[in-house]
Amino acid sequence: MRFTIAIPTYNRRNLIERTLQSLEKQTYKDFEVIIADDGSTDDTESFIKDYSHTSDMKIRYFWKENGGKHTALNLAIEKAEGELFLIVDSDDWMLPHGLETLNQTWEGIPEEDRMSFSGVMARAKEPDGTFIGKPFPADPFISSYVDFHFISGISKGPYKDCVDFIRTDLIRKYRYPELKEAKFVPEAYITDQIGMNHKLFCISDVVEIKEYQEEGITKNIDAFKTKNAHGMIAYYGILLREVFPKSEEIVPLASKIYIWYRYLEFRMLTGQKIDPEEMNLLGWSVKALSPLIGRLHRARKKRMGS
Repeated sequence: MRFTIAIPTYNRRNLIERTLQSLEKQTYKDFEVIIADDGSTDDTESFIKDYSHTSDMKIRYFWKENGGKHTALNLAIEKAEGELFLIVDSDDWMLPHGLETLNQTWEGIPEEDRMSFSGVMARAKEPDGTFIGKPFPADPFISSYVDFHFISGISKGPYKDCVDFIRTDLIRKYRYPELKEAKFVPEAYITDQIGMNHKLFCISDVVEIKEYQEEGITKNIDAFKTKNAHGMIAYYGILLREVFPKSEEIVPLASKIYIWYRYLEFRMLTGQKIDPEEMNLLGWSVKALSPLIGRLHRARKKRMGS
């Protein structure tokens, strides 16, 4: 089939029905739904089983012990049968034309060029109609996950939360680290690695509504990062070891400095010693100047109102 729609969820019985109903209404029907339940203790399981019996959609439900959203995504990646992998959070919902727009865009990329792309990225709004993030510089816009996070996403953005699918054959090459010390690892841990070698076809069409919950990750991102410092170390570490060295010519110095600063900051927070062999000249420089960089970072956040 064309799409695997992965819904990672945890105690969202009160919201997930809305997500599923939005998928029932899709004008494009060639998809399966995988619900990766990260240890819910409400009645999510019984609800999904009842819902599946009356739905025309192919719904597969998997329960696992609680380990964080990234571990639920590992399970969904393992079970995916679709050609294209799309994550829809259990508090969000797709517009009726959403999958059709994504599929038509993918089909519109010449077949001889398609394998150089990881997938398609579209846009989202909040329930009140507010467009999330800044517009792409062009429509369509050829980007990559590395560009999205560290280049145009900084100079032209931030684009913030978008809606993107990834070729399943690509995402299957990776897994999120499952750490006993952390229940949060950014999704970018995988996508930035994919972005080293593959482009991203970005369009401005709105295909999804995102509703941020008061207790959710998006509204509490700084607290989530601090609470799950080991997960952030894993992410920043893969950037410094793998992504940046292979994207040396395009990633701005400011982005590299910021990631080194955050990496060292979280290492100190967890009491982990720095291995001299993993440090380069820039890393040592950032470490020496960390008090100044920290002040600049906090001043920038204050200016941006976050």
